[in-house]
Parts: sequence; C-alpha cells; structure tokens
Amino acid sequence: MRIGVVLAVALLLIVLSRSSREPERVARVYEWKIYLTAIVVQPIAKRGVAMTSDDCADATALGASWLYNWNPDPPACEGIESIAMSWRGNPVPLGGNAPWLMGANEPDLPEQGNLTPLEAAHQWTWFEETKASLVSPSPTNIQWLVDWRNEFIALNGRPPKVHALAAHCYDFKAIDCQAKIFQFAQLAAEWNVNALWVTEFNLWPCYQSMAEWESELRTLVEWMEIQPIIKRYAVFASRIPAGVPWSFRPEECNAPMFDGEGGMTSFGKAYFGR
Repeated sequence: MRIGVVLAVALLLIVLSRSSREPERVARVYEWKIYLTAIVVQPIAKRGVAMTSDDCADATALGASWLYNWNPDPPACEGIESIAMSWRGNPVPLGGNAPWLMGANEPDLPEQGNLTPLEAAHQWTWFEETKASLVSPSPTNIQWLVDWRNEFIALNGRPPKVHALAAHCYDFKAIDCQAKIFQFAQLAAEWNVNALWVTEFNLWPCYQSMAEWESELRTLVEWMEIQPIIKRYAVFASRIPAGVPWSFRPEECNAPMFDGEGGMTSFGKAYFGR
C-alpha cells in the first residue's frame, strides 16, 4: 500500500517548575518537536478497477478495494479483492481471492461474450454449482438480462440465483449514465436482488474539455457512492494501449488511468480524487 508522509510541526511550550535550591528563578524553555504522521491511503469500499494489466501497483495507486480482469484467475494483489469472471459463461477453473464470481461479459455483443439469453441460462446452472456469490452477466442492453432470467425460469421453474446485478455505462455526461444505471437498479429491486455492481463505466473525454470531463466524472462517482444499492463500481480501464481492438475510436475518446509507462494520467488523478 502506498504511504504518503505528512510533516506536522507542533510547538510545545514547557515551563520548568521552580527548583527547590533556587526558588527565585523561573526558567522558560521553548522546545520544538517534529512529529512524523504516516497517512495510509485506505482503499475505498466501493471503488474498483477493470485491470488491463497485471500490475498491482495500478490498483493500489487508485485506492481500489477490488479488481477483476475478465479472466477466471485475476492477479492477486495484497489488500485488494481479486474477483474471478467467466468471460463467456463457460465452466472454467476459478482463481481470485474473493467469494464472488462474475458472469459473462457483454454477452449481447458478438465481439464479447456472444451468448443468447438461452445459452447463458443453460450455463448458469454451473455458476450455481460453484457455491460462489454470483454477479449476473453484464449486457449492454438491459432487455438481454430480462430475457436471460425468463429463459432460466422456463428451464428450471425458478429464477436464477443472483447476489448482485451487473451494469455497464459509457456516455458523455454523468446524468446519462445515472439514467442507465437507474434502470438496472429498478430491475434489481423488482427481482429482490439487493446489490448492483457497475462493473464497467467511464465518460468519453472527446468533444469536451478536460475540466468538463473531470467535473462530470466526479459527479457520477459521488452519485454512485451515495446510492445504497450500488455496492461496487469499477472504472474502465487501468491502461489502454494504442491500437488495441477493444479501445474506443477515435483514440482521444479513451480515458485510461495510467499511461504506457505506468504513470498516472489526468484521468487517473481525477478518479483517485487528487
């Protein structure tokens, strides 16, 4: 864990008591003492990061309490929950250091999880057999999630076991992401699921100034912090190498937390709260 050291200087006035030998004298001594106070950057309970590298320093620097990397065996980082995901919903050996298991990533997109609601419903039986606490698949279209649940009920005569719903949001303004996330929160309430995880989110910095982007991001993060049903959120992404197929186009629409050398970007500093 990264430790910042703050120097606090305190002035202590000590008045010496009169000596029995020299009762007529009073000595006043001003003694300066310097105290070193170690301030530990504690992870914030809800804050996470979607890791596109295995460098634990990224998650630690952001004050993240949890991470995942779309794989069943995420990096193990001291003091941080590493949560496994079955990216395409298929049975895989699970790693991580947490009791959670995340469902398929964006199954409604061909280049991502690429699953029909029926296929994912068949696979969910394996998820339940792991005995893990389960986070639902994370589609970009909320209707996919409704259809998936209905397919599972049709197959099994009961709703799927889910301990948290997952939502993604990318947009330009905080208010637009809030509206999308709220739809998932309503669904969670209808299904008696008491937790919502925003497992990918960011605001596109293109076509707006850095000051505007930073203000919008902080508005969104502060809003998620005070929503009781939102238990966790994870910014996308720790690093975004140039030219990777999963980055946004144009390139200036990406907002990675760190650059290629591991230095924290302006986006990362805004997310960290500096």
